[in-house]
Amino acid sequence: FPVTISILVEKRQTLSTGNAGIILYSNALKCLDAVGLLEKVLSSGFVMSGSTEVWSSDSKLIGHTVYQTVDKKYPPYMGINRQLLLSILYESAVACGAKFKFGVTSCANTVTGVCDDVIQLTDGTSGTYDLIIAADGTNSELRTRLFENQQSVFTGYGLC
Repeated sequence: FPVTISILVEKRQTLSTGNAGIILYSNALKCLDAVGLLEKVLSSGFVMSGSTEVWSSDSKLIGHTVYQTVDKKYPPYMGINRQLLLSILYESAVACGAKFKFGVTSCANTVTGVCDDVIQLTDGTSGTYDLIIAADGTNSELRTRLFENQQSVFTGYGLC
């Protein structure tokens, strides 16, 4: 399906995540496949499978997770350096015509969740958008503004 990306806003001044890794589960890999980035991401990281056990300091099993896949086409999960993943996503977005604004966020009083709202950005620009993605973590400020009393819930792959 054709997608036009107009503006991507990043509150940091630069695209930098440090040097930590990130785990991508099969549902994320399926999404990367849909936008044509799966092979590049897979070849830049390492595929994993199996299970994880969590033990207490007194040697009691606290939890056991067996990692499964959403589709046999994808591995259960993989690891990749966060900065490398960010570079792959950034380069792909720029190749699709996306424009980035760094050091910018949405103004607190302009995002209400109502369709056709004008979103005011902290750099003084504004616009209307068909889709807003708040990728600012479990305690997302934007999600809190849009869905005031909505709590995060475990979905089997992560928090939503």
